Amino acid sequence: MTFDDHKARSLPRRVGLRVGLRVLLVLLPVLCLLLGWAGWKILKSPYEPQGATSTASAFIQDIHQENWQRAHDLTFKNGYTGRNLDELRRVAARQFCGRVSVLKSWHPPQTHGNRLRRWLNGVAVDQDQVWVEFDDAASGCMMTFEMRLGKDSQWKVFNFQSHAG
Repeated sequence: MTFDDHKARSLPRRVGLRVGLRVLLVLLPVLCLLLGWAGWKILKSPYEPQGATSTASAFIQDIHQENWQRAHDLTFKNGYTGRNLDELRRVAARQFCGRVSVLKSWHPPQTHGNRLRRWLNGVAVDQDQVWVEFDDAASGCMMTFEMRLGKDSQWKVFNFQSHAG
């Protein structure tokens, strides 16, 4: 084997390494940018308090189906929602203005980034009070449900009322 034969065999390998290194140097920053962008999108995406919104939806369905006992079980049983079933019926008759069913919004807004920051700081991640907004486009009825976490860590209706736009 001559010196020239050895050079001929190793030349493509070095060229291949150089091309691979260049491709890696181009793709690595692109990959880092994509991962950073995806992380930013996830952290800035809104968080829906599923427990509060699903409890409010169940409460609305129970009222519409006149399942008063189950609806009353989802409340704090106070002066705003009715201490007993008769009071709940009176409050619901006064406040429900239509067949609200469309979840419109919840307040205060929270993102996944807020939740991560709270968790890292050792603060409770879930808020203990949320206002959930529903509406009925056909009747123009809008209702707000004030949801609070109970001592058993279950969401319950603290107050509900219809309101103007």
